[in-house]
Amino acid sequence: MRLTHKPISVVIDGSEVRMRRTTGGVVELWGQDDVELARGMGFAHAHDRMVQMMLARLVGQGRLSECIKSDDETLAIDIAMRQMGFASSAQADVDGCSERAAAIGRGYCAGVRDRATPARPRRS
Repeated sequence: MRLTHKPISVVIDGSEVRMRRTTGGVVELWGQDDVELARGMGFAHAHDRMVQMMLARLVGQGRLSECIKSDDETLAIDIAMRQMGFASSAQADVDGCSERAAAIGRGYCAGVRDRATPARPRRS
């Protein structure tokens, strides 16, 4: 599925989000609330940048050697990232979020997950 200038509707976690691209390629979203908009943004980000998102996650978790390539360079990156504690720090931030922020974060993740899931029929 492509995001085009023609608006499409995507149902994510039972909520409909409408989206389209402007002539400049910017995604426009319509939803009933911030959580729906977050779902749409997660979907759009995953549509455009899934590889970048997955790579940034592996780097931050210190898992390049495990998942991408096992050599001295990636091991050095993994050790540095684990010593800096990015993954545990990010988890602590999530645990300390307000319920509203957590709901928006869960919405975003639902949109990413929906786009990453193998294709299924969508409404247009």
